[in-house]
Amino acid sequence: MSDTELAERAGLDALAYITLFKTGLKIFGASLLYCIIIELPVNVTGNYYTDYNKQPGVLGDPNRELQFTNFDKMSMGNVKKGSSRLWTHVIAAYWVAFVCYYILYTSYKNMSHMRAQFLSSFGARATVRQYAVLVTDIPASEKADRHSQVDSFFHKLHPGTFERAQVITKLTKVDKKYKEKEKVRRKLAHAEAAYAEAQKKNTEKAKRPQHKTGFLGLVGEKVDTIDWCQKRLAELGPELAEERRKTVAERTIDAALVFFNSRAIATMSAQSAHARKAESWQTQFAPEPRDVIWANLGVSWWEKFARQSLVYGATFLIIFFYLIPITIVSGFSTLDNLKKFASFLNPVFDIGPVKAILQAFLPQLALLVFLAILPKLLLFLTKREGVTSLSHADRGCAGKYYYFMVFNVFLGVTVAGSAFGQLKQMTENPTGIVDLLGSSIPQQATFFITYIALSGFVGYGLALSQLIRVVIYLVKLKFLVKTEEEKRDSWAPGSFSYGSTVPKDLLIVLLGLCYAVIAPIIIPFCIVYLGLGYIINKNLALEVKVPEYESGGRMYPHIHKRFVASLFIAQLTLLGFMGIMKFTATPVMIPLPILTVVFHLFTKKCLEPRFTSTAIEVAIQEVSEEPSIQEVMAAYTPECMAGENEDVESSFSPAKASSREHETALLNGGNRKVV
Repeated sequence: MSDTELAERAGLDALAYITLFKTGLKIFGASLLYCIIIELPVNVTGNYYTDYNKQPGVLGDPNRELQFTNFDKMSMGNVKKGSSRLWTHVIAAYWVAFVCYYILYTSYKNMSHMRAQFLSSFGARATVRQYAVLVTDIPASEKADRHSQVDSFFHKLHPGTFERAQVITKLTKVDKKYKEKEKVRRKLAHAEAAYAEAQKKNTEKAKRPQHKTGFLGLVGEKVDTIDWCQKRLAELGPELAEERRKTVAERTIDAALVFFNSRAIATMSAQSAHARKAESWQTQFAPEPRDVIWANLGVSWWEKFARQSLVYGATFLIIFFYLIPITIVSGFSTLDNLKKFASFLNPVFDIGPVKAILQAFLPQLALLVFLAILPKLLLFLTKREGVTSLSHADRGCAGKYYYFMVFNVFLGVTVAGSAFGQLKQMTENPTGIVDLLGSSIPQQATFFITYIALSGFVGYGLALSQLIRVVIYLVKLKFLVKTEEEKRDSWAPGSFSYGSTVPKDLLIVLLGLCYAVIAPIIIPFCIVYLGLGYIINKNLALEVKVPEYESGGRMYPHIHKRFVASLFIAQLTLLGFMGIMKFTATPVMIPLPILTVVFHLFTKKCLEPRFTSTAIEVAIQEVSEEPSIQEVMAAYTPECMAGENEDVESSFSPAKASSREHETALLNGGNRKVV
């Protein structure tokens, strides 16, 4: 299946994710040709470990003999220090680097081409987002209400192409009321289905469903569920309509969605300055309707700056000091401490099987729970920055989680063992951290190979079987599901969690690149992991997953940068290890990280703008069909505001005025609301 077909069926975001695996497979497949066929025999025949243990004074002394395995003999550490054999590894480093440069560039270029095709809708029907522009930081006006102010401003700047403006409102209260109504509606449908099922079994003994109206249905007055829901729905209808009216009339904020009848004009508007003051009337491409975070659309530029500063500070603390809360939680979660702080549960703790389970698994369970909630915590923090789309939040979360994985998994596991043993040396010579990193890596090769193997076979085995999802579905189907709507929701496959999955896959890429030269035996394991990931995730994208949003592959620049960062870290690591190996020609490695930085700057300049902006040449390409302005407006109407009240709908989405009405409004100073 071609990339175009995959993008048309699963979306460009899914294609960007699948390209991660395809790119990794190409890089490690090409690296395999040299590192396994040529370099690996050089390592195995180096015999450094064996010869060292045969030296007088070492032979027979278990305290001085080197402990090594067959995996260690396949690493660069088995080559004698200062040996001319190390030229083989220098060539390997340059081979891997130029393989990465070529494949990363071609993959990035191909994805940018696919994005251009996506933005032109592959010649098919244009998408509604191509006609929408998000406007923020609208200045206050005393002469006109917000609707008239936005209409007049864009009619003046874009006469003939501006269609309508939808002023953004605070949706908190109306959304709460809408969700309450939906909850009651679903509860009514469930109760009616349960009662109908009971009547089929035994008409005479069938009882109408009942529930308590208090907290969680545990306390309060016991009522007939069907009657109560019908009565409550009758009350919530007018209440929701009133909230919608108030939302439109009283809760507008300084942001709006502006709609055009031309994709080219919408593209130019989103990328142009519209006012003398740069901080006002700021425009950007509107996110796809499913992608919008409505609560963040009204966040001003200075508030975003303040929020981002606080979130970055919190992320720094999480990344570098996460061991502190884990240690505290693990300490409190021991059985002895639980007995002290929850003494009323001592009779339960003293039960034999319960005590054994708690002693064996409780601290580890606390650790797993903390690590499981970490991606959700990072996603929550990213949304608090004021980002306007779910896709942007996922990209921000993926970046933070990647840094966490690099620092706490790669660097933590690699350096921790040696760092504690050489803490004094590090204190006296902080500049020796690179040497320490280089000397630690060969000792951890086996650990990371095992990690990659388990991640591949266990992780993707569960993903392929969908075992957990099937078990949850069957339990719900047996005990909870009564209506067709509940059945659909229970079987809903969900979407890819890019914020947590992309960093985990990029960690494998980082480990593979760092060990490709030092311990090339890791390369086949990386190929197996990425191959399984490619096959399984491609199948999930095509047959199982339902996208939560479509950002047009905006995740790929993030993926590309992390590939380049992984290569840069690998080159610095190898440079430090070459110094440890006392290789006199180590300076020949210095150009590599410099070339990587130049490559990064080149791709950032030439290819990244194709993802952050849209060329007019792309925007003017013909499509077979265009959506009507009514379809565009309907798509961008929040679910909680999409009611049957025509007055609310009309007020929320003002219609385009005729040219004579527009001229009259301008002559009156914009005081007249254009409808």
